[in-house]
Amino acid sequence: MVWAVDIETKEIVSLIGSMPAIENLQDVENLVTFFDRGIHPDDLPEVDPLYRQVFERESEQLSVDFRTHPDQGEIRWIHVDARVMHIEDGDLLVGVGTDITARKRYERELKEQRNRLEEFSSVLSHDLRNPLQIATGHVKLAQVEDKDDHLGAIEQALERMETLISELLTAVEEGGPMIRGGSMVETDREHLDVEAVATAAWDAVETQDATLSVETETTISADRSNLEQLFENLFRNAVEHGGTGVAVTVGDLDEQHGFYVADDGPGIPDGERDAIFEMGYSTGGNGAGLGLRIVSQIAETYGWTVTVTGSERGGARFEIAVETDAG
Repeated sequence: MVWAVDIETKEIVSLIGSMPAIENLQDVENLVTFFDRGIHPDDLPEVDPLYRQVFERESEQLSVDFRTHPDQGEIRWIHVDARVMHIEDGDLLVGVGTDITARKRYERELKEQRNRLEEFSSVLSHDLRNPLQIATGHVKLAQVEDKDDHLGAIEQALERMETLISELLTAVEEGGPMIRGGSMVETDREHLDVEAVATAAWDAVETQDATLSVETETTISADRSNLEQLFENLFRNAVEHGGTGVAVTVGDLDEQHGFYVADDGPGIPDGERDAIFEMGYSTGGNGAGLGLRIVSQIAETYGWTVTVTGSERGGARFEIAVETDAG
């Protein structure tokens, strides 16, 4: 659509072509009226100054994107390129309007996909780093002590890394749930004994002098690697923030099907509990803010609910409520 506006009067003197996005404004004769009725209120603060510069002779061209007003129906994106033309009867602002909604949607989808991939790579590197550190530590100990006792821990850490890498390749090749929608990769569900999975996850984390007590008989349906990953990140969070010798407990929920992970560390302040699952959030100076985000993603994949409260011993308590039919 091509249009021309008298700079002095702001009247629309010519309109060639049509644009479905603003077809209800084809009879508008004044640019001010078009602004009021045609441009999204949130975009006016950006659009209005550009036109004002032209009308006040401070500029002779403009280029801007804006959304249509909600009153015009479906909100569309419009791109305008305009330039001042000097003629005998006065100056005109001549412009071309183009519907760029499809392009904007594509750009948004690309941005969302890029963000998901960046988060995916961050999650993977975060969870690979822990077994790698464990394996490296035991290799050094084995070299110093000249003992084979550490080989089992090294093998377990390497197997965990192999599992995570395999899941990454599956997700990339098949466009798994995490690539498409930001959730973790869900592969093969099976009925799992929470106690067994929690114990295995504890062995895969560098726990220092921390202790684990498992008091649960719960079974749930999930991918074993996903559940291990959830426990690993909850345990790692407890050890990192609970201090040396933190005591961690896994138990059953009283009124719902599910389990909890509690510790006797410093706990999480009430004002921060809504933010701890956000990407990049960390209460520690060296944390990447990924561990609890991973926990949240895994729970979301299965439709579980994760809440954080205070434990009986003053620390943090993470409750994972599982749908009954998933148990």
